[in-house]
Amino acid sequence: GEGANKRQIQEAILKRFDVDSVRIIHVRDVEVKKVETGYEVSVAYSNSVPFIANINFAVDFNHRMTVVR
Repeated sequence: GEGANKRQIQEAILKRFDVDSVRIIHVRDVEVKKVETGYEVSVAYSNSVPFIANINFAVDFNHRMTVVR
C-alpha cells in the first residue's frame, strides 16, 4: 500500500509467492533497498532439476524494479 516500508514490501511479495504456490524463491532471494524515488526491489535465484540421465534443466532469474512512493 501507500507509504509501505521495506519489511511490508517483502511481506507482500512473500504472501503473493505463497498464494501462487511459488516454493523456489525464499526471503533471502528478495532484496529491498531504499532509493531516492521509493524502493528498489530485486529478485535473483537459480534452480536446477534433473531431466533424464545426466541432463538437468537450469533456470537463472534476475529481475529488478522500483516501487515509486
